[in-house]
Amino acid sequence: YAVQMYKAPLTFDQLFTEVQWRKNKSNVILVFLESASSVDSRKFWGLNDRLPWLDNVSNDWTSFLNMHANGMTSDMGHIATLLWVEPLEYDYKWTRYESFTGIAAPLATFFNKLWYSTTFISAATLEFLNQRDFLKNVWYQTIIWEEAFEDKAKYTFDAAPDADLYEKAIEVVKAQTWSFFLTFQTISSHTPYNTPYGRSMEWMYRYEDETFSKFYEDLKATNFFDNGI
Repeated sequence: YAVQMYKAPLTFDQLFTEVQWRKNKSNVILVFLESASSVDSRKFWGLNDRLPWLDNVSNDWTSFLNMHANGMTSDMGHIATLLWVEPLEYDYKWTRYESFTGIAAPLATFFNKLWYSTTFISAATLEFLNQRDFLKNVWYQTIIWEEAFEDKAKYTFDAAPDADLYEKAIEVVKAQTWSFFLTFQTISSHTPYNTPYGRSMEWMYRYEDETFSKFYEDLKATNFFDNGI
């Protein structure tokens, strides 16, 4: 069904217009913020005001109000964002990742063709749904997984908390020597809630909001925003 639906999909190349003689390449960071929803953002017309610091970060830049990654699970969000297809159906004999890989040219491939370095970071295990193979198949050049966080305290899903993930992301940014596309996924806001702040939903939201805000400030200190988005 998916192959029929996306028999001749657009590629990411077709979404951009090349500007002749323009040589600068913006660095790009894509963050999958686990379980985040506009319902918890006052700025984005949510019912709650649980992410005030994140809302403040969005005030500094452009907000994309018509961009959506459908689905109720992380893998569906990855497919929608990294492959630009809607994960409407899949074969239960395989994982969702396997069902949709190969239908469209991945986002990382678009950056690879522009001679970017492409990196994906996760503090949680990549064995779930065979995510490790998916990331290889969508052509991330470098994949940093749970082994890089072995010396860190463990919380949700026996993974290092988001603060350690953000710290690793800053290390990667500082180590780059040419244009880069960095993607990473957080984990601390996934149920069952277990963060360095506490195990309740209230503590989870506070931790999620404050750690992302600190990452943003640390990123600004690297001068990333002089040539990045």
